[in-house]
Amino acid sequence: MYLPMNLRRSGRMLGLLATTTVCCISELSALSPSSTPAFHEQVIGEIPAGTAFKGWIAAGEHVAWAGAQDGTWTVMLDGKQQGGTYRDVEYLTLSPDGLHLHFFGKLHDGWVHVFDGNETSPGYASVTAISLQPQTGSFAYGACVRKNRCQLVVNDKPASDEYENISLPRYSDDGKHLGFCGTRQKGSHIVVDGRDAGPPIGYYDPNRWGFDVAGRLYAAASTNFKWTYLIGDEIGPMFDVISPIAFSPGGQHYAYGGANVLQRFHRLKMDATVVLDGRPGQTYEGSGMASVWTTVVLGEVEVAPMGVQVMLAAFFGVSGPTFSPDGKLAHAVRRGKGDVVVTFGEEAGPALDELLSPILFSRDTQHSAYVGARGDSFLEVRDNQPGKTFPIGARVGLVDWGVMSADGSRFAYELARGGVDFMNRATTRARRSVVLDGQPGREYNASSIGMPLFTGDSRHYLYPVVRMEGKHDLVVADGTESNPYDEITDLHLSFDDTSAIFLARDSSRLLRVIYPLQ
Repeated sequence: MYLPMNLRRSGRMLGLLATTTVCCISELSALSPSSTPAFHEQVIGEIPAGTAFKGWIAAGEHVAWAGAQDGTWTVMLDGKQQGGTYRDVEYLTLSPDGLHLHFFGKLHDGWVHVFDGNETSPGYASVTAISLQPQTGSFAYGACVRKNRCQLVVNDKPASDEYENISLPRYSDDGKHLGFCGTRQKGSHIVVDGRDAGPPIGYYDPNRWGFDVAGRLYAAASTNFKWTYLIGDEIGPMFDVISPIAFSPGGQHYAYGGANVLQRFHRLKMDATVVLDGRPGQTYEGSGMASVWTTVVLGEVEVAPMGVQVMLAAFFGVSGPTFSPDGKLAHAVRRGKGDVVVTFGEEAGPALDELLSPILFSRDTQHSAYVGARGDSFLEVRDNQPGKTFPIGARVGLVDWGVMSADGSRFAYELARGGVDFMNRATTRARRSVVLDGQPGREYNASSIGMPLFTGDSRHYLYPVVRMEGKHDLVVADGTESNPYDEITDLHLSFDDTSAIFLARDSSRLLRVIYPLQ
């Protein structure tokens, strides 16, 4: 199982790990002769020959990983075995300080929770990942004793009625509320603090719910094939399609896009609006698509969109909204063919064929940036003024991300060029590059490129390239590439911004890699 990279800032360094039977730990090595001169490799572990390596996780000064020999799985924390041996392991979870480790180990009678090396639960037929309550030692997970008999479990004790299915439970940011999504008797329920939230409704999306920064519940909900959001205990207006929801930084406001599909003269048209604090705004018409009947006659099948989707302004009429740091609403609208503009407040940017990237703001809200398509080119827009252009030149997906430095002086985004499989989401592999300050970097055949981290003074940057050529990961720091590794995790800046640090696996070696920032 490949674990997603955790980007974080930390002043701590990983300590030396003790020698064990699964990973033999050595002293910190000198700079490896094979490494790029600027990247210093320190060996923190060795995986014995014949060990199947499954995944690892890091927090604070601590590292945990799972490995198997002869089909028997063992979990190690800082070089010490945790629990016994298992047929499989899942959901390695470290507390923020790295002192406490949770995971599930599979025995003959099911999945057992292992906490700090002790098996603390009965065997379950299936389990979710583990959620940690902020600022406490409490935890929660969903577990099914057998099919269609699932419960919330808090601190290894059943804490809800039984459901046919249960989602990963979630805590609010302040730790005061705990919720989950469960299904029972063909009905869907959002349960918060032990009670059903909101009115009875046909379906709650188990992946589209949570709490805002103030602890208020939100959930994407559907009934009679129409979609909306539950906010607190109130249901909003219904649409065929809704965008992901956005909240202002303090949680005072929320917004999302909503679109309805309309049959007009052999075409499916879209009428869309942005809902702000439960109230729909002005409606805009999207380009839509040919009707289902037309495409069937032509030998193709297109299905009208529905549910929660990333909304593109040219197609739907509006884009999904966002908020600036000072709470100003921003989104794109289609005023006509080839006339998509980004608006925030009373301001509108240049006309585009489509908005491709998120709309970004500097921390002080004095600067904005985004990327659009105009004609056969990408167009950078900074502070509502058109800037650099790049020829598209190939089939191109969305700009997956964009990021500004805190002071707004630097702007980076990813260009992804892919074929039919990529455009149809059959693969994440594409030709990807990072454009930084208007200059495109090297293009990689990779599954993803992570968002860059900038130092506080905006001088230095670093980002990961994941599954390059489908085989390796690497880190780019100030334009310099690290060695390729089997996998990378825990990429971060040191507390004083003088070094980039990450963990890497190079075949049987576990490494800490340090890049000094000059």
